[in-house]
Amino acid sequence: MSKDYRRSTPIAVPAKDRLILSMRFGINEEKQMNRFNSVKTGMTQSTTRQLTWFMALLLAAVATGCGGGDPILGGSGGGGGNVNLTTVSNLGILAPYGIASAGGMTNTGLTKINGSVVLDPNQTCQGTGVAVVVGNTNDFGTSCNVTAGANMVSNNVGDKVITQIWNGTSADTTTADAVISALNTKWKSISPASLPLATVLGCGTIGNAGGAGAGIGCAGNATLPPGVYISATNSTIGVTGTLTLNGNATDVWVFQAPSALTTAISSTILLTGGAKASNVWWYVGSSASLLGSTTFNGNILASASISMGTSATSCGRLLSGAAGAGAFTFLANTVSVPGNPNAPAGCQ
Repeated sequence: MSKDYRRSTPIAVPAKDRLILSMRFGINEEKQMNRFNSVKTGMTQSTTRQLTWFMALLLAAVATGCGGGDPILGGSGGGGGNVNLTTVSNLGILAPYGIASAGGMTNTGLTKINGSVVLDPNQTCQGTGVAVVVGNTNDFGTSCNVTAGANMVSNNVGDKVITQIWNGTSADTTTADAVISALNTKWKSISPASLPLATVLGCGTIGNAGGAGAGIGCAGNATLPPGVYISATNSTIGVTGTLTLNGNATDVWVFQAPSALTTAISSTILLTGGAKASNVWWYVGSSASLLGSTTFNGNILASASISMGTSATSCGRLLSGAAGAGAFTFLANTVSVPGNPNAPAGCQ
């Protein structure tokens, strides 16, 4: 007959041993619970990681507009990230001004400004030290002539020339100073400090006759989508040949040249797809030069001076002296505020 090792009565365990057993069972239970929690936590962390990645991808898709553009952020998924249309395109008091100069102006040939002009604080023309005398219809009068009628800057009825001797009789320091102050604020708002993380251009000179290769803006890649761009060398932007900006009527481009902006002779900024000059911005940390026969589109906000070569034209405001000093030089040019009733057809 086999022995039955089961007991019908409990085993008596001394008190001191009961404590030891209790501790051992407690430790074993804790180990089991730790293993369970470890598995549970691993599952939770895995699920959390998956959810985190999903949300990150979703947010990235929303931020880039899924390639289709965003009416609030601007751009259509192009270079330099999104541009806030409200911030960039709100001009306020600057809107009607085609020319601004803090250092006076010089002109040779017949120059036409389709828009208002502000000269402050230096309101002299041709470097003669004689202040611009504004005509009865807010034009330049005859003060910007070297030879009467031969080298004249003119605008249109309804456009104004604002200086601190507005209309030749009463001062308009308040308006002149307010426009220059607004220029400084707008210039800063499109600077690299205010719009960081711009797409770096692939060449120092952009356009289809610019630097070789397929880098962004270079000769082999000279059509740019909307976005914020900065010079390849963090200094000067040069344009040679044709630079094409392709986008719709609400897209925005900002080009940041921490130093200078220069266009070569007969260069063109070409807008396609419905893009508008009023939505193209050029931040210039020093001076801008548009050489002869340049066809320019966009608004230049320059720290210092702006000069135009013979017969260069601009559909876009050319505002110099944003940092408080900077003159303007004309050589038989046409500058138009986009949308001005006297601007060339298509200048919007």
